Amino acid sequence: MPLPLSAERTVAMRFAIPLLGALLAGCTAFERGADQGDPPTDPVTGCPDLSGRYALQPLTEDGDPVPGVDPAKPSRLDGEVFSPRGVPGSGSGAGDLTQYEGVVVRSDGTHAIELHFVRSFGNVMAELEAIREYQRPRYAEWYALMQPSSREAFVARNGEPALQARLRELGPATGNVVRLDRGRDFTCEDGWVVLPREHLAPVRMTLDDGGHLVFESKEWTYTAMGGWGDQSWRVPTGAYLGTARWARDASMQPWDADRVSQGYVFARPADAIEQEQAVAAASARRSAERRYADPDAVRDALQPLLPAGVTIESVEIAQLPFIGHRVRVHAVPSDPLMDGEEQWRRLEWFPAALKEGDPGHIEDREVIKRVISSGGKVRHEFEIFLDTHPSVQPPSEPVLVSFTPAPGSPAADATAAPVQPATPRPGGEMAASNPPPAGFAPLAEVETRIQPFLAAGCRSTSLRYAGDAVIIVGEADEMRCVSNTLRAIDGLVSPSGARVELMQVAADAAGHYRFEIRLPSSSLTKAG
Repeated sequence: MPLPLSAERTVAMRFAIPLLGALLAGCTAFERGADQGDPPTDPVTGCPDLSGRYALQPLTEDGDPVPGVDPAKPSRLDGEVFSPRGVPGSGSGAGDLTQYEGVVVRSDGTHAIELHFVRSFGNVMAELEAIREYQRPRYAEWYALMQPSSREAFVARNGEPALQARLRELGPATGNVVRLDRGRDFTCEDGWVVLPREHLAPVRMTLDDGGHLVFESKEWTYTAMGGWGDQSWRVPTGAYLGTARWARDASMQPWDADRVSQGYVFARPADAIEQEQAVAAASARRSAERRYADPDAVRDALQPLLPAGVTIESVEIAQLPFIGHRVRVHAVPSDPLMDGEEQWRRLEWFPAALKEGDPGHIEDREVIKRVISSGGKVRHEFEIFLDTHPSVQPPSEPVLVSFTPAPGSPAADATAAPVQPATPRPGGEMAASNPPPAGFAPLAEVETRIQPFLAAGCRSTSLRYAGDAVIIVGEADEMRCVSNTLRAIDGLVSPSGARVELMQVAADAAGHYRFEIRLPSSSLTKAG
């Protein structure tokens, strides 16, 4: 429920520098020298023109930075400097000066002064990241409106002011804006802007001869530190005591998304990233399923290698961190009453038998050994992850499917004439008359890029464009060569969410193959 106007003004006034706390502690009252003159005057209000940008950097009476404070790094002052937390529309921590690094004072040339307290860049970005993680629909809309296409469509429908208002509503809090009206909120007295106020300590502001913003207050703040925590007391005074200065800093400006985006790349919505990761993971799993034999076939192929007393509990395609997909074989003792040492000895025979069929290709990190103790009984089990072992390779027998060469392709109809063994050649035949579609490299360049991915025994004979992909037509001496080629290309393409497909393959009586692979738009096909 919105606050009444009077209530909103009271809360805003509580934010408008009711007490400078540590800034004023130990300072003396400010006195303008005879040769200093009055500060610039607003011709409309007749009050001092305080317009400018200021860093929350305390200064000494001489206008120098307080010793030990780096002027390039405005100090972060603790304590309740502005107001209690929870000012409407100000975001969390509005009353904590550590959230802010400056203030922009503006006179609108009429009867008001506007103070925009500048929240620090780090705090704004931290809140933006929290919105991205925990308020995902809100961040997704904000991020979309930052993109040129969505931005133009929104402006066309609603106008630029509505866009900026929506971005402010969806984005992080950039700092409180306090508007002070003359007469109701402040008066002008002897070159000072005075905020008399009934419920808060009176404060007055002016400029010194260095152009710094000067504050004085009719109240002291005393802070005691102890084991029970810091405690602060406000002590009213009958006169303006203590002076605080904020240094003029022309670079101080509120956080603005459009300006920040010129030198900073905002993170994409978390849901979009997670969706892409899920697509990439599914693509990688499909690729693994294509390059390995069926789990039941793997189990059958491993049965002759099992030592007596060892059985295979499960076979599945699994993923190892930092390694990729492998065929996981879970081996356990067939007799749960077998002695523990005997279980271990027999299980050790299994990896040894596997290495004889695939020497040097089963690394220690791909054999996980476990010992499970329960009810006084011990059970040993092994998980072995296979990749190049013959038992996990796809079948190598000829695979016959219908094969229709593309129009103009130099490949002969596999059903009309047997395929003759091809001799290796430096490059395939390209359809030179077919110009590259937008964003695609010439076929000759694509041919050069894919050569390192063609497994031994595979050769490309022609390439052609097909919509958003390139079709590779080739010859192979064996089916395993085609599988290894698919696996190599997919390893490069799948992380981006794309999918390499084996479209057609045919074999002749001599066991030679022709194949077509669909290569999606990727680093292998893109121009440049």
